[in-house]
Amino acid sequence: MSKRKNDFNILLLKLSKEDKIISESQLVEGNEDLNYRISKFRKKFHNEEDVKKFDSIFYKKNDKDTSISEIKSHNNSSIDKVLEKESLEKQENWIKKIYKKIMIRTHPDKFINVATEEIKQKYTKIYIDAVEAFNSGDEATVLVCAYDCDISLPEDNFEDITRIILEKINFYKSEILKAKQQAGYFWYHLSENEKEKFLEDYLKKLGYDYSKRKIRTVVKEVRSRKTGTKPVKRNNVKRNTIK
Repeated sequence: MSKRKNDFNILLLKLSKEDKIISESQLVEGNEDLNYRISKFRKKFHNEEDVKKFDSIFYKKNDKDTSISEIKSHNNSSIDKVLEKESLEKQENWIKKIYKKIMIRTHPDKFINVATEEIKQKYTKIYIDAVEAFNSGDEATVLVCAYDCDISLPEDNFEDITRIILEKINFYKSEILKAKQQAGYFWYHLSENEKEKFLEDYLKKLGYDYSKRKIRTVVKEVRSRKTGTKPVKRNNVKRNTIK
């Protein structure tokens, strides 16, 4: 019963992670498109003060995002190494045992002579994900990696496993909710007519009055996508039969 429950929870975790990736991608795409449309109205200003006012409303610097990106750019710093060392020391023994099993089963050296490239890529990805997750203290992802390479989770630790998975699912849900509360995500899911109305009301509330014709022209304008980018599609998460 505990194995069946673990398998079910891990599937929920994988789906939650996928939903998080999709919602955040839609938020980014929506923000980029909305900012592009708004920039078309900025070009209409000739007075420097009006431009500054417009920029202060629509192009505020997000200090929180900046600090996060700065932290991410120093992944190899001594601070990160100390944090990783602390997270490793805090790992439970049963998690370490699962991790070792994953390393043995997925190490790239085992697949040197395997002809099927798809199998190589699958287990290489699991190996890399497991190493990164273990070093950062992400126990939930270690459990997912074990599941993906058919390693049974210890039934004696069922309660701990359930807690770890559900905490991660709740974290993903909170991140999804944050994304869905942003204007960019809302904009992404609007129809063309709805976007016209949204943009008209949005600009009016901020003291900018543009004709419906101008707004319609801006909304209908085709925005060229950045080279090498494409819309995010939902991946098919393999739903193993739970026996």
